[in-house]
Amino acid sequence: MKLADLLELGFRDSVECPEAWQNKGHVVCRDFGHALISILWYADSSEIEVIVGDVHTPLLYFRSALLTVGHLQSLLRDYWPVTTA
Repeated sequence: MKLADLLELGFRDSVECPEAWQNKGHVVCRDFGHALISILWYADSSEIEVIVGDVHTPLLYFRSALLTVGHLQSLLRDYWPVTTA
C-alpha cells in the first residue's frame, strides 16, 4: 500500500489524527462521520498501524506490513463505506 493511494481516497494529514502518533512517523486519517480511521507509517520500516476511533480507547487496532488498500477496506468494512472515494 502506498500513501498516495490513501490520499486519493480522501485521507489527509489532520489535527484530528492522533497526537500521540505524530512523532513516530507519517500519520494520515479520515473521519467517516461514524468513525475516525488513522494510519501511521513508521519512518524506519514498511509496517503500518491502523486505529479506528480514539487512540486510547480504539474500536479496532492492528499492525501490518502486508496490506493493500483493498485488504484494508475489507478489514474496515464496518467503518469504511465501500462507495466512499
